[in-house]
Amino acid sequence: MLTYLSQSFAIGAFWFLKILGLKEFSTKDFTINEKPVGPTIETKLQVAFIFLIHFGMFNVMYSLGLRTIFPDIKLGLIFPVSIIFFVYQCFSFFYNKKWESKKKPNIGSLMFFPYVRVLPMHLSFIVGGYCVSLIGGTFSSRIVLAIFMLLKTFADVYMHAVERKGFSD
Repeated sequence: MLTYLSQSFAIGAFWFLKILGLKEFSTKDFTINEKPVGPTIETKLQVAFIFLIHFGMFNVMYSLGLRTIFPDIKLGLIFPVSIIFFVYQCFSFFYNKKWESKKKPNIGSLMFFPYVRVLPMHLSFIVGGYCVSLIGGTFSSRIVLAIFMLLKTFADVYMHAVERKGFSD
């Protein structure tokens, strides 16, 4: 789960850059504080920084939660895996820029898309707490891990399919 979380940090960082790098975008059906906004530089900056803070806080809170639940976990292996995933995200960011620049994405769809990664972690915390209180022990940890892996797989497949389709209106 910590590896998945480190992946989310990398995805969030590059998604922030993706939003900042938009040259043209749609704001159809998108509002800020319940007010329609136009496709301006101010909108782009506001959306990018709201995303960075909000998505970042989700990941920080999950990091703290995992460190509280698993205080003895060794972080040595997670660091190299995180670096590899960061490099992959960097490659993906620059490679996908070619075809993404040909589309006019909806900034609202683009902003909310990475939150699909929050769902597996969030549901695992909820189900995990319930399993531990109901069953307890190692068996409940295995159930939570199996549920997490299933949800993570669905989230990854969904994100891949949607990202290939694009975020235009």
